[in-house]
Amino acid sequence: MQGVKTHILKRGSSRNWWAKLLCAFLLSMFVSQSVFSERAWATCACTGMGHCADLDCNRAVQEINDQHNDLLNNTEQEFSDDLRAFQDWMIDVMMDTEFAPAMAMTATQMAAVAMYQVEVIGAFLDAENQLDTQLLFQRLEIEAHRDYHPSEELCLFGTVTRSLAASEALAQFNRAALAEISISRQLGSANTNAAPSVDQDLAGRWQQFVTTYCDVKDNNWLRADTGLDLACDHDGVAGGPKGGSNLYRRNRDLDYTRMIDVPRTINVDFTNGGNTTDEEDLMALGNNLYGHRVLTRNLSNAQLQNETAQSLFMGLRGVAAKRAVAQDSFNAIVGLKSNGSSNTSSTSQYFAAILKELMPAGTSNEDIYAMMSQKPSYYEQLEILSQKLYQDPDFYASLYDKPANVSRKYVAMKAIELMLDRATYESQLRREMSVSVMLSSKLRQAFRKANSGVASATGQGE
Repeated sequence: MQGVKTHILKRGSSRNWWAKLLCAFLLSMFVSQSVFSERAWATCACTGMGHCADLDCNRAVQEINDQHNDLLNNTEQEFSDDLRAFQDWMIDVMMDTEFAPAMAMTATQMAAVAMYQVEVIGAFLDAENQLDTQLLFQRLEIEAHRDYHPSEELCLFGTVTRSLAASEALAQFNRAALAEISISRQLGSANTNAAPSVDQDLAGRWQQFVTTYCDVKDNNWLRADTGLDLACDHDGVAGGPKGGSNLYRRNRDLDYTRMIDVPRTINVDFTNGGNTTDEEDLMALGNNLYGHRVLTRNLSNAQLQNETAQSLFMGLRGVAAKRAVAQDSFNAIVGLKSNGSSNTSSTSQYFAAILKELMPAGTSNEDIYAMMSQKPSYYEQLEILSQKLYQDPDFYASLYDKPANVSRKYVAMKAIELMLDRATYESQLRREMSVSVMLSSKLRQAFRKANSGVASATGQGE
């Protein structure tokens, strides 16, 4: 405003125009409030009529400044009051009565909705667990149906092996029976052909040879003075029976290949109390192979009171023991190939079915049973299970089966392999025993020489 005053005073006559404009502005601003004093109005009014006194202009400027300051203060005060009133309304009315309840209700509604959504999510999780559990049970049920449904080939293993244990026990019994027969013959036990004397043993065996095992065409039969016609004449009557009456049994007392090696099952069973042709032929072969000449029987009770005779008798028993060791392998092989137990009668048809798969089409059951026994031996059963069964291509096709059945077949095959390993192990034990007896016999002369040397040695004096 001070600048306005200076400008008015310097401009001369033009000052009147500005003064009028200023007075008109002030009049429009303050006329409604009656804040313009009469003196200020008079001062402005006089500017329109001419020059005004400096004192009046100063007063007018001061008045304007005071009014302006009052206006500013009043405006600021009113604005502050209005702003405070707005703040009070915002907090007390709008926030407390409108926003806060609305937000509380919104939070409650959102919490309720959230809980409902969480409940729905929990239901989904429960449903997922339930479905997963049902799926697991169904999968396990299907796997159980799959794994616990054995195949026909697996049932074959269980069927054909059910008589193995009984057949093995019977084989061990027949082996022990043959050993007892051999020892009784060597020692001259009562009720045996060799009991009276060595000559009686030879005579009985000769008679058996003439009537059962002799082949009159042996010993260069084409020559008139050879052959065994006269030697094998049963009754000495011309035209009478000569040699073995059964052509199949001729020379079986010495033919190991035809008697034991080739057949898979030998009709031998010492548990039934009977006597078969195979058992008789087998004992005759054993007599020829082991201990052809039995121990002497020319030992009386009086002679055995002598120490020398006692020593000789113990030597004879040592010879009998060595013969028993040598014959044990023979007895073991016969036991393995002897008739199976009575249980094999019901399982032989399954063994026959395995062999029939290997034969040409059209092979009859009679031909199959001509190849195998009605009571397969332990040896024959092992051979079919460990060899013949795997020669059938259908066996390998059947391995395209459930994993559980394939594992079961593997276990069954491993069990059969262990049986074979056990039989091989027992054979090795018998072989070691035979070798040890042979070494003992080889060292006998050296032992006797060393023993006699020690016994005859005398001490030397100092």
